[in-house]
Amino acid sequence: MGGCGVPEVEVLFENHSLTPLSLELNVSGFTVKVKAYVDTGFMGEISGVKISSEYARYVKHKVISTINLADGSEVPIYYTPNGRLTKLEGKACDLELPVVFMDGPSLLGCRFLKRCKLCLDGWKSVGSLVV
Repeated sequence: MGGCGVPEVEVLFENHSLTPLSLELNVSGFTVKVKAYVDTGFMGEISGVKISSEYARYVKHKVISTINLADGSEVPIYYTPNGRLTKLEGKACDLELPVVFMDGPSLLGCRFLKRCKLCLDGWKSVGSLVV
């Protein structure tokens, strides 16, 4: 287990991209299970994890903000700064992360990745993620 309470997990990639990772999050007392892609372009102060906007209705205290997309457009979002990653690929962990509620695929952003060492072996199409 890494220093921040996240285990070492094996990651796989196919067709030149990482396969999504199974996450379990605690967001304001409710549990969310999602498959999330690692996104090195998801940057900024609130770039912990992004999940579907449908979950925002369960959060009593959320912040309304905006986020800049890769195409330069700015879109409104809801987020909460106090989400908690409780499982990664089925392994228990304990890592506080901001959670952004937005449509589209679930993503793990740079705020999460800054705590990690991600190693990829292109020949074998496997890798490891260690915090």
